[in-house]
Amino acid sequence: MVGTYCKEAFDSRFGQGDAFSGGGSGYVMSHRQVTPLAGVKERFPNSVVTWGASAAAARGADVAVVCAAAHAEEGWDRANLTLPEAESLVAALKQQTPSTKVVVLAIAPGPITAEWVAAADAALLLFAPGEQVGGAAADLLSGAAYPGGRLPVSLPHRLEHRFTKEQYPGTPFNDVNMTTHWSEGVLVGYRWNDAKEQTAAFPFGFGLGYTTFEFRNVHVTCDPIRESATVSLTVANTGGAAGAAVPQVYVGFASLAPALRQLRGFRKVHVEAGGEATVSFELGSEDWSTWDEQAGRWRSAVRSGEPIQVLVGSSSADLPWFKVLPFQEADPSVVMQ
Repeated sequence: MVGTYCKEAFDSRFGQGDAFSGGGSGYVMSHRQVTPLAGVKERFPNSVVTWGASAAAARGADVAVVCAAAHAEEGWDRANLTLPEAESLVAALKQQTPSTKVVVLAIAPGPITAEWVAAADAALLLFAPGEQVGGAAADLLSGAAYPGGRLPVSLPHRLEHRFTKEQYPGTPFNDVNMTTHWSEGVLVGYRWNDAKEQTAAFPFGFGLGYTTFEFRNVHVTCDPIRESATVSLTVANTGGAAGAAVPQVYVGFASLAPALRQLRGFRKVHVEAGGEATVSFELGSEDWSTWDEQAGRWRSAVRSGEPIQVLVGSSSADLPWFKVLPFQEADPSVVMQ
């Protein structure tokens, strides 16, 4: 195993693969901590597992596990969104022994750029994983557990111009501190990517595992009287291992502007290899209503006559099924092809 560390960190624990909590009031003192190194050694007792801080530690290895961490806490923001040293270390490992499989365990307090992913064979983004990170990481690496998580944020491209200088890093407040201007409104995360037509490196809701899935028979039925809709679909596991899929439902309508659409439902579904499961989502007026500040009440886009578009897929950027809800049609049902 190979560890990187944040050069700005307070101590060397980020270089030992055992960064499991935040700092400040987010710091957790633990006496039962299991590092990735300890977890992998326990999971693979018949393998030779070594540790080092450079690519040389993995010379001749079948698999190199890179433990990389970024750090932030109260009063200490990150200077950028990179994962310290990950890109250079992954490149060095591949150059040293091209046949070595490189897996990155990334620990981060939020979004990171992922320019290093293309050179790695696999990556697990753990965010703040907790004191038992070692056992959990070893289970995921060995296949004893399924990596069924999905990104709760969008991962940006390195050169993405998402912020103005006033938004980040901000304008000077005094000789030391800066003032950040929160002027982006609702265009945060995937809403910004959609509205600006900018693709993310890895979009909100994205995630891979050890099998593959297909969404089939997507169907929507509307109830104009109750102003509700039901979205149903079949989740088929088309791979050779049991796993979890996370179908997602987004809704878009004109008065949601400047956002184009927003997530209104998701569900994690465990399906055996070759099996299928049926999933349904219930939508109501709260899913297509916006707050009218002048009137002091919620305003339904359906009652205002706005077309309501529903989209179904596996992430905010992968929504192949989309239709306008047929509230005003004689047959209030539609099959999404």
